[in-house]
Amino acid sequence: MNTRTKMGLAVGMVLAILGLSTCSDDSPSDRNGNDAGNGDAATGATLSGRVVDSAGDPVDAEVSVGTLSAFTDLDGKYTLTGVPEGSVTVVIKAHWFVEQEETATVSSGSGTLDVTLTAATLTIDADDQTLANTYNKSFKWNQDKVSVVVVADRTRRAFESAVYWLNPAFYRDTSSESTVTPSAKPTIGSGGGENFDQLAIASGDLQGTEVLVANSIVDSLDGTIPTQAQTDFLMWDPMLEFLKSWDLTKTEALVIAGAAVRQQQWGGDATEPQTLQKVFLLNNEIWVQVAFEDFLEVGTGITDSDGDGRKEVYGKLSPSLYTQDVYNALANDYAKTALSDDGLKALVDDVVDALYSRSNPEVVATAGTAYEATGVGTFNNPFVVFKQADDSVNVLLLAQ
Repeated sequence: MNTRTKMGLAVGMVLAILGLSTCSDDSPSDRNGNDAGNGDAATGATLSGRVVDSAGDPVDAEVSVGTLSAFTDLDGKYTLTGVPEGSVTVVIKAHWFVEQEETATVSSGSGTLDVTLTAATLTIDADDQTLANTYNKSFKWNQDKVSVVVVADRTRRAFESAVYWLNPAFYRDTSSESTVTPSAKPTIGSGGGENFDQLAIASGDLQGTEVLVANSIVDSLDGTIPTQAQTDFLMWDPMLEFLKSWDLTKTEALVIAGAAVRQQQWGGDATEPQTLQKVFLLNNEIWVQVAFEDFLEVGTGITDSDGDGRKEVYGKLSPSLYTQDVYNALANDYAKTALSDDGLKALVDDVVDALYSRSNPEVVATAGTAYEATGVGTFNNPFVVFKQADDSVNVLLLAQ
């Protein structure tokens, strides 16, 4: 049952309890449960019809004539009231379909227009690629409100990494945090990481397990991880969501490890002085990036090697935290399996759900409709555009 149906039932029950009656009205309603037309029925006519896709299935679409608009119901039907008589221009918009403009004739108080929409092509527009390249030369994720990312391929890894990496909605302004100085600062010396044992798991069956293999810890991946493996990075949070849906039991140790890293406060009381960010797969080993917030004082050898504004280190996860099955699921299903158009669209919905409590994203544009990004320019065919709760915007373009 959809939201509009639930709302209708709820209103009906309330009116029944109060002893009131409702009129029978089969006209579609908008996404807020109001009448679909917003014109003045006394001074105009009615335009109605049905919107479907090429297979004849109903489409959730917005139908507009001038300033009047209506949304289709579950059967794809719509009704616009207050439409002027004569020849009118009708604009039909729907996620994942090409925006369409039709002409309808309204006379003797009514008109009919049925519409079949064309599915949008998801691949990148050449001008959009150029605009993205130009904008990203000066993009700063801790200052700009718009991010533009080209999703390299149709895998879940590529899409979720594009959403999560350097997303302005996730930026934390920590300027008001008090400096935290660990009694033994994490440091990189000639033998690898020192004092990283403080990131060990503190309780439970895995108590004492160090998240990172100390002698593997480095300040930069150059010379450690091949360039392609660095480019094909995963992001920790969405990676965990994938693994939990794949096999929760086999993922439990990684969930605990991530919490152990976040919860180490180094004697201070600030939340999450460091987090696990990027993930790299190499020869059956899982490597991770630990990014430190700037209020945490770290020791020598740790710098901002990737230029994102935070100091970070890289290291190999303890092999006891995952099995070969986990690695294989990430290396194959998550990182390599190409998704169909429907699979990509479903993934957009999954990301909206996953980020609801964190940034509450809203899909404001999809392939088939141009989008004008303030201060950047107009994208002819974005794959998807998210608007986050803080008004930051993520424009994602699909390379192939």
